[in-house]
Amino acid sequence: MTWNLDDDPATPDPSASHGGARQRIDDMLRRPLMTAALVVAALAALAALLVVGVRLRRSGGRPDARLPRSATPLSFRVFATREGAVGGTTANGHVITPRDHFVALPSRRALSPKGTTTYSVKVCADNGRCETAPVWDVGPWNTTDDYWNPPAVRQSWTNLPQGKPEAQAAYQDGYNGGKNGKGKNVKNPAGIDLADGTFWDGLGLTDNAWVTATYLWT
Repeated sequence: MTWNLDDDPATPDPSASHGGARQRIDDMLRRPLMTAALVVAALAALAALLVVGVRLRRSGGRPDARLPRSATPLSFRVFATREGAVGGTTANGHVITPRDHFVALPSRRALSPKGTTTYSVKVCADNGRCETAPVWDVGPWNTTDDYWNPPAVRQSWTNLPQGKPEAQAAYQDGYNGGKNGKGKNVKNPAGIDLADGTFWDGLGLTDNAWVTATYLWT
């Protein structure tokens, strides 16, 4: 009997054999490229996690106001008071000098290390004058009121709208019985304190006043 190789299903097609070999070679070449791409993606993800970890450590493990950063820094209308206290020491260890230039906010989440401008606020008065100053002290009225943060990450008084200090709500609306976090009666709606130089020389203020504050790290 004579077998017709063209009709024998058990006889491999030479062209098909070559095609399968080419496919295996292509697969072998692609595999290192795919592996390299996965390694690069994994390294990028690890780098992002490390950045977040550093920021969380700087904020004491709490959500940092820098995460996430908005397209433009947040600005709010707040009442400003003059800090004074020349010769005293701020929350970051700075000794207050006459006509000093810095601000205080009521939360340690935005406190700059001594001598740095890590957290700074641009303050503008209604007379058109502005000054950018570092946050070197904590206050007024409260120490856990990061009111510039949204309620989801705000440390205290999470039922207040973003941008409204607890002291303002207590003074204007009787919030928290009109008291601050330590149970003291709030006597003004201040959400920011200004050192004497910022108050008098930078902004040209003569009395406590409403200002526009821009929180430059947000």
